[in-house]
Amino acid sequence: MRKWEYQIQSVPVLGDVALVLNRLGEEGWELVAVVGTNYFLKRERR
Repeated sequence: MRKWEYQIQSVPVLGDVALVLNRLGEEGWELVAVVGTNYFLKRERR
């Protein structure tokens, strides 16, 4: 069975969202939801 870990990343309105998400994507994180300035991510537990 797959196991997941989760992270909530808050990016300021004036921040470079693409830069932050690309960096997290390189670390294996997948964006699953956005609520306001909070970005919810998951990746398979290693």
